[in-house]
Amino acid sequence: MSAPAEPAAHEPPPPHAAPDAPGAMTDRSAGLADRGALARAVWREHRALLAIVGAYTVGSALAWSALGWPVPRLTFIGYASTFVLPLFFAVLYLFEMRRRAERAGAVGWRAGWSTAWRDARRGAWRNERLVGAAIVLGLYPFLATTFTTWKQSIALLNPFTWDAPLIAADRLLLGGHDAWRLTHALLGAGWTTRLLDAMYLPSWALLQFIVWPLAAIAEPGAFRRRFLLSYVLTWIFGGVLAVVFASVGPCFLGVVAGTAADAAPFAPLMQKLARLNESFSLATSMGQQFLLDAARTSGRAGGGISAFPSLHVATATLLWLAGRHLSRAVRWGTALYAIVILVGSVHLGWHYLVDGLAGAALTAAIWWAMGLAVRDRATT
Repeated sequence: MSAPAEPAAHEPPPPHAAPDAPGAMTDRSAGLADRGALARAVWREHRALLAIVGAYTVGSALAWSALGWPVPRLTFIGYASTFVLPLFFAVLYLFEMRRRAERAGAVGWRAGWSTAWRDARRGAWRNERLVGAAIVLGLYPFLATTFTTWKQSIALLNPFTWDAPLIAADRLLLGGHDAWRLTHALLGAGWTTRLLDAMYLPSWALLQFIVWPLAAIAEPGAFRRRFLLSYVLTWIFGGVLAVVFASVGPCFLGVVAGTAADAAPFAPLMQKLARLNESFSLATSMGQQFLLDAARTSGRAGGGISAFPSLHVATATLLWLAGRHLSRAVRWGTALYAIVILVGSVHLGWHYLVDGLAGAALTAAIWWAMGLAVRDRATT
């Protein structure tokens, strides 16, 4: 009998080939190379953000330990719970992708969802963007907890003595007038005040929870890095200025700091807002009561009293600075929104005018600097 023929050279190795066969090694190497490339891309995109938030968080924790302050666990848990909202947005996105798949011909529940997931992984949810989103979302509770803890501790670090100079600065800018009297002379009707109230707290809070997740999942690149770094640094430097220029704002004068005489020029404003609140609850009144309650306790997410600079105006300004480069509608919409927040901050008794102007100037300076840092010259 003749010997059996040898297998052709082009035939694939049998299924029981050793795991270190050349084909298996090639696949494994390719997989490791892909993961290595992903890690390098994610690191390049987020290294500055990780360094800044990490230094801010760790440095603050060391300072709290030296001061004998407790770790703000409850505050961290409160901010970590905001992950629920991005998950909700993700489900809505998948629902929309499934609808598109069904319109394109996918039949049946399983086919629709399978196609939606596959299309998402090819687009917005590819590995680099998913890992980047996880990093950015994961940093948020650390940033927010650290900021809130410092803000809640301003009175322990520096007495609230800056209201009088800020009031004087307002009057210098406005020819001897308080800013709230000018806004109420123009927009003093009940319905306009309620509209400003709805825009100032509820819509602003909602936007913060929407914008950060959107930035997290956005296409990696200079524009995304510029926005994320500007957002983080605005909160960090705004918090530092809040400690240095410790002030409480018109609504808390005579309650948290200052005397009845200091609060007298703003008493008509607060009385008017109280009357409006009796007929229709104002978010402003509820928010101010929340902060008063938080000032008597600790560990409440979002607590802390501070007037200068206005971070409501600062972050609204950042939305406009970024929105200018997205579309004409977004540009004008965010510009109008920033103006509304500035006016509302004064009209509702939260801030002096110079608080908002300082917040806008701070953000503009940071946005410009980050444009140079990430070489985003196209959107300077």
